[in-house]
Amino acid sequence: MQLPIFVAGLFLSVLVSAVIGYAAGFSSAQLVLFVIAVTVLLQLVYVLVVALLAVDRKRKTQAADDRAPTVPSAQVSPKSDA
Repeated sequence: MQLPIFVAGLFLSVLVSAVIGYAAGFSSAQLVLFVIAVTVLLQLVYVLVVALLAVDRKRKTQAADDRAPTVPSAQVSPKSDA
């Protein structure tokens, strides 16, 4: 997880949720709880998306490794031994 993107998302989620809460007419205590709840929820979604992308990348990497060409075994026949 890249820290600057996480911090920028955190700041943006706090700002946007505060504006939405203020526009909805929440009191101070309600506004604080709303901002915290929305921020935590959005950050958990962000972490989930990053985790899903990491799992997908790992699966694709393993699939590519499985498709790697294999070298045929070089068996020596008794007739060609000299």
